[in-house]
Amino acid sequence: MPSPLLAQLAWGGRLIAPVGSRRYPHAYQTLTVIDRDPDNGEMTARADIGVTFIPLMDFVEQIAPLD
Repeated sequence: MPSPLLAQLAWGGRLIAPVGSRRYPHAYQTLTVIDRDPDNGEMTARADIGVTFIPLMDFVEQIAPLD
């Protein structure tokens, strides 16, 4: 996780981000949850669930006929 992103996390805040490969078709990622303690600012991270990255398509790709 980039340090500048973590530095912006408020005390008592939570960040949920996909971590892992974005290379399609082998785009398996894990949703990672990072919590920042509201009292001392300490951060803890945990891996939550597995997800798969699927690239968005533009309008032309969406309506193209399948061959």
